[in-house]
Amino acid sequence: MKILFAFPSGREAGSVRLKHPPLITGAGERAGLAVSERLQCERPGLVLLAGLAGALDPSLRPGSVVLCRQVAAPGRDILEPDRFFTEDVRNGLRTAGSSFVYSKLLTLPEPAGTRAVKLQLWNEHGAGAVDMET
Repeated sequence: MKILFAFPSGREAGSVRLKHPPLITGAGERAGLAVSERLQCERPGLVLLAGLAGALDPSLRPGSVVLCRQVAAPGRDILEPDRFFTEDVRNGLRTAGSSFVYSKLLTLPEPAGTRAVKLQLWNEHGAGAVDMET
């Protein structure tokens, strides 16, 4: 199966060793356009988006790993990742003894810049983290 690895920045992509160069998407709407353009040229069986996100769940600390179980965005349908792939990743993380949170992810068009905003988003959406790319 062909996998498209996408990261918002080169810095985020640099944290993973890959056989093929990943797609660097940028942030916000630009990210969606970059992925859409690549999908028109290639037909991967799976798109894996990885990168940094802001913690909304007050129990998360810097460096926490959040594995996405759903993606919510205001005014859009909820997206759900492939259940079989996600379960394989969960099992792999458990086997490796890695700590992670399996949570909803919220994506917004602008940064959630203050603690008060993050707390409001946590209470409103129940999402563990927020990003601008998904």
